[in-house]
Amino acid sequence: MKELLINFAFDLDNSIVFAKDAVKGIPYKCPECGQELVFKSSGNTGPGSRRPHFAHKGGGGSNCTPESLLHSAFKIKTAEILQEKINCDCKEFILNWKCEGCNKPYSGNILYMAKDVKIELDLGVCRPDIALLDANGKVIIAVEIVNTHYPEDGVLKYYRDNGIVLVQYNVTEDDLLNIEERLHNPDHVSLCLDSNCREFKPTLLNRTVIPRDIECIRCHRVYLGYTAVVFTVLGHNLLSNISNSDVEYLKNSGVELGGFFPQSVIIAGKSFLAMVPNCNCTPKLVMQFPRPVRRSRRF
Repeated sequence: MKELLINFAFDLDNSIVFAKDAVKGIPYKCPECGQELVFKSSGNTGPGSRRPHFAHKGGGGSNCTPESLLHSAFKIKTAEILQEKINCDCKEFILNWKCEGCNKPYSGNILYMAKDVKIELDLGVCRPDIALLDANGKVIIAVEIVNTHYPEDGVLKYYRDNGIVLVQYNVTEDDLLNIEERLHNPDHVSLCLDSNCREFKPTLLNRTVIPRDIECIRCHRVYLGYTAVVFTVLGHNLLSNISNSDVEYLKNSGVELGGFFPQSVIIAGKSFLAMVPNCNCTPKLVMQFPRPVRRSRRF
């Protein structure tokens, strides 16, 4: 069997070392199979001479290919980087992407809800290269590393139906030079917030209702009201009109809504329906927040 000439390897600290930077006599290992690699360099240049490279010791690694080595190296290091940031309580790691449907630019925080990282977690119908889990152990983000094989349609449907955001990187060997920088710019993220876009997927949006102090702009009385918020696992928070299902959610949560009605309130200069009590002042009730609201950061 022809010897596989490998251009990069892991050292004992799991750092990526390229052949041009390797030193003879230092142990290295294969990113794919974990077997020992030997650094080879004749020191010769010119026609007929082999470039410096790694090779499996004793001719092993029969199932390793250049594609699988690249895939495994990028996957392992990506999982390490994300897990280290979670372990050190890092609150933010920003991704930047453009929607493939409407071409709108987006940014999002991949660590917004992530509490754990798993490599090739078995989800029954698929094993994402990297799965990010929330505090309840639910998979919220799937990271797929692509160099030859793209996720199949059935896998994409599973992610969509289960509210899992896909973050995809189409990688080359050059991406190993600075993996952390590369991670900030995925090639595809399955999340778009424009409901008119063909890439918009309602299953990737989460919804909740939160209490807020709301002031009548006529008499300046402050009331406790409830507004609906749509949020994503990447840290987007968007106000929304209160709906019948939101009202049912409040009732089922034990909130007493006697005397509350859905009415228009002004939030950050925009009108939204919220659940607020009637105000007895005249003329007709118009409510807004009592002071300029500091907007939650939008990514």
